[in-house]
Amino acid sequence: SYVYGAAISHEGLAKEREYDEVVLKYRLRNAMAILNPGVQVDAQEEAMKKVLRTDSPNLFQNNYAFYKYLKDGVDVEYWKGDRIAGNKIWLMEHQGLICIKTEGDHAKYTRNDLRLLL
Repeated sequence: SYVYGAAISHEGLAKEREYDEVVLKYRLRNAMAILNPGVQVDAQEEAMKKVLRTDSPNLFQNNYAFYKYLKDGVDVEYWKGDRIAGNKIWLMEHQGLICIKTEGDHAKYTRNDLRLLL
């Protein structure tokens, strides 16, 4: 489903963002909680910081970094008791790939299910 952008603007009926906000942080936080059950909130917040931070003035590099987060998940480290633990936070649900056609050494793949909750 989708929501008309003006409806979720700061003047809309279902305010979720200001005009200068690109990411709907509330939705991102909820999606990470749904897709990563049992992962500490600290780890999810660290992933959110990484996703929202741009490391380069180059738009292509920033878009590629975000693509990698979507595809490969976000690696995070956080304190678990008295030690540092690591985890991967997923931004999308991947149900795997299935092979639909093989041509010699090349296989063509398609996703059987992909869910993005942002």
